[in-house]
Amino acid sequence: MFRRYSNPGDVILEHAFGSGSFLVAALMEGRNFIGIEKNEDVALFKKEKINYIEVAKKRLFSAWEGLDKKTRRHIAAANLIGGFQEGRL
Repeated sequence: MFRRYSNPGDVILEHAFGSGSFLVAALMEGRNFIGIEKNEDVALFKKEKINYIEVAKKRLFSAWEGLDKKTRRHIAAANLIGGFQEGRL
């Protein structure tokens, strides 16, 4: 979907990113992203709460680590990605 409707370096907006699957896909395709998630701690059907924001950050960091230089050059070094480049999660 990203390849058809956007170009590398474009910004993708996800208004309810949950655990970050859509954001990870955008990152892997060389798209910048803005993610919005209001549910920091969600219990759902689990006994323990899940912090979606932390889960998404970890998934995005893992995806960032796997990106090649060609794809990384399209990603802006700001906010979360800037932290990844500096070695902060």
